Amino acid sequence: MNINHLPTLNAFLNAIAALLLCAGWICIRRKAIKAHKTLMLLAVGVSSGFLVSYLTYHYLRGSTSFGGRGSWRVDYFTLLIPHSHLSAGHGPLVLF
Repeated sequence: MNINHLPTLNAFLNAIAALLLCAGWICIRRKAIKAHKTLMLLAVGVSSGFLVSYLTYHYLRGSTSFGGRGSWRVDYFTLLIPHSHLSAGHGPLVLF
């Protein structure tokens, strides 16, 4: 695997984590507590794998700047800034 495969791996890991979270939500609604706990721990593991892959990619690739102009630039930063802040504060919430 080379660095060019990491964005695909990141997307795959995020999709798996999302599916695990949805399945965990269904389990807790059905009062299947043991299954919920297992799914949540799996989601944390998969998300940790994503974080390692994501940080590795950006460490090796370096910083890239957004080259868009006009309304695309506004749209991009409108999504990026809250996403960055929410992802940074996610750790304590997960542990809770």
